[in-house]
Amino acid sequence: MPTQTEPPLPTEQARLKLAVIQKRMEWGKARRSDGGPVASSLAMLQWLLARLNAFRPMRAWQHYNLQHGPLMSAGIGFNMFFSITGLLATGFSVAGLVLRASLPCWTPSSAAWPGVRPDC
Repeated sequence: MPTQTEPPLPTEQARLKLAVIQKRMEWGKARRSDGGPVASSLAMLQWLLARLNAFRPMRAWQHYNLQHGPLMSAGIGFNMFFSITGLLATGFSVAGLVLRASLPCWTPSSAAWPGVRPDC
Protein backbone atom coordinates (compact mmCIF):
# COMPACT_ATOMS: atom_id res chain seq x y z
CA MET A 1 0.00 0.00 0.00
CA PRO A 2 1.61 3.31 -1.05
CA THR A 3 1.83 5.99 1.58
CA GLN A 4 0.37 9.36 0.74
CA THR A 5 2.74 12.28 0.68
CA GLU A 6 0.26 14.94 1.76
CA PRO A 7 -1.52 14.66 5.10
CA PRO A 8 -5.30 14.42 5.00
CA LEU A 9 -7.37 17.55 5.60
CA PRO A 10 -9.23 17.86 8.91
CA THR A 11 -12.54 17.55 7.05
CA GLU A 12 -11.59 14.15 5.58
CA GLN A 13 -12.42 11.89 8.50
CA ALA A 14 -12.14 8.65 6.51
CA ARG A 15 -8.59 9.46 5.37
CA LEU A 16 -7.65 10.42 8.93
CA LYS A 17 -8.91 7.07 10.25
CA LEU A 18 -7.00 5.32 7.47
CA ALA A 19 -3.85 7.20 8.49
CA VAL A 20 -4.34 6.03 12.09
CA ILE A 21 -4.59 2.43 10.91
CA GLN A 22 -1.50 2.78 8.72
CA LYS A 23 0.55 4.33 11.52
CA ARG A 24 -0.56 1.57 13.88
CA MET A 25 0.62 -1.03 11.37
CA GLU A 26 3.96 0.78 10.95
CA TRP A 27 4.39 0.85 14.73
CA GLY A 28 3.77 -2.91 14.88
CA LYS A 29 6.34 -3.50 12.12
CA ALA A 30 8.87 -1.28 13.92
CA ARG A 31 8.43 -3.24 17.17
CA ARG A 32 8.96 -6.55 15.40
CA SER A 33 11.96 -5.41 13.35
CA ASP A 34 15.52 -4.82 14.54
CA GLY A 35 15.11 -1.04 14.47
CA GLY A 36 15.73 -0.70 18.16
CA PRO A 37 13.85 1.32 20.75
CA VAL A 38 14.33 4.63 18.93
CA ALA A 39 12.57 3.46 15.75
CA SER A 40 9.79 1.87 17.78
CA SER A 41 9.35 5.05 19.86
CA LEU A 42 9.20 7.24 16.74
CA ALA A 43 6.65 4.97 15.12
CA MET A 44 4.55 5.00 18.30
CA LEU A 45 4.76 8.81 18.44
CA GLN A 46 3.60 9.06 14.82
CA TRP A 47 0.70 6.73 15.60
CA LEU A 48 -0.31 8.81 18.64
CA LEU A 49 -0.13 12.01 16.59
CA ALA A 50 -2.31 10.42 13.92
CA ARG A 51 -4.83 9.48 16.62
CA LEU A 52 -4.73 13.04 17.97
CA ASN A 53 -5.31 14.46 14.47
CA ALA A 54 -8.39 12.24 14.10
CA PHE A 55 -9.84 13.56 17.39
CA ARG A 56 -12.78 15.92 16.76
CA PRO A 57 -11.59 18.96 18.78
CA MET A 58 -8.18 18.75 17.11
CA ARG A 59 -9.83 18.55 13.69
CA ALA A 60 -11.93 21.62 14.52
CA TRP A 61 -8.83 23.54 15.66
CA GLN A 62 -6.91 22.58 12.51
CA HIS A 63 -9.83 23.56 10.27
CA TYR A 64 -10.08 26.92 12.08
CA ASN A 65 -6.38 27.58 11.49
CA LEU A 66 -6.42 26.40 7.86
CA GLN A 67 -9.27 28.81 7.09
CA HIS A 68 -7.31 31.71 8.69
CA GLY A 69 -9.72 31.90 11.61
CA PRO A 70 -7.73 34.39 13.71
CA LEU A 71 -7.65 36.86 10.82
CA MET A 72 -11.36 36.47 10.15
CA SER A 73 -12.27 36.88 13.81
CA ALA A 74 -10.12 40.02 14.03
CA GLY A 75 -11.93 41.44 11.00
CA ILE A 76 -15.30 40.63 12.50
CA GLY A 77 -14.31 42.31 15.76
CA PHE A 78 -13.07 45.38 13.91
CA ASN A 79 -16.32 45.72 11.97
CA MET A 80 -18.40 45.05 15.08
CA PHE A 81 -16.58 47.81 17.00
CA PHE A 82 -17.53 50.42 14.43
CA SER A 83 -21.09 49.15 14.01
CA ILE A 84 -21.64 49.27 17.78
CA THR A 85 -20.32 52.84 17.86
CA GLY A 86 -22.89 53.92 15.27
CA LEU A 87 -25.61 51.97 17.05
CA LEU A 88 -24.81 53.68 20.35
CA ALA A 89 -24.84 57.14 18.75
CA THR A 90 -28.20 56.41 17.13
CA GLY A 91 -29.58 54.98 20.36
CA PHE A 92 -28.55 57.98 22.43
CA SER A 93 -30.02 60.35 19.83
CA VAL A 94 -33.36 58.54 19.81
CA ALA A 95 -33.36 58.31 23.61
CA GLY A 96 -32.68 62.06 23.82
CA LEU A 97 -35.58 62.84 21.50
CA VAL A 98 -37.94 60.55 23.38
CA LEU A 99 -36.94 61.84 26.81
CA ARG A 100 -37.11 65.46 25.71
CA ALA A 101 -40.66 64.98 24.47
CA SER A 102 -41.78 63.31 27.69
CA LEU A 103 -40.27 65.83 30.17
CA PRO A 104 -42.44 68.76 31.31
CA CYS A 105 -41.35 72.20 30.21
CA TRP A 106 -39.67 74.24 32.93
CA THR A 107 -38.36 77.75 32.77
CA PRO A 108 -35.11 78.61 34.46
CA SER A 109 -34.97 81.71 36.57
CA SER A 110 -33.40 84.66 34.85
CA ALA A 111 -30.86 85.06 37.66
CA ALA A 112 -29.56 81.51 37.29
CA TRP A 113 -29.70 81.43 33.48
CA PRO A 114 -29.30 84.93 32.09
CA GLY A 115 -30.26 85.24 28.45
CA VAL A 116 -31.72 81.73 28.16
CA ARG A 117 -35.24 81.49 26.86
CA PRO A 118 -37.36 78.36 27.15
CA ASP A 119 -38.29 76.80 23.82
CA CYS A 120 -41.53 75.07 24.85
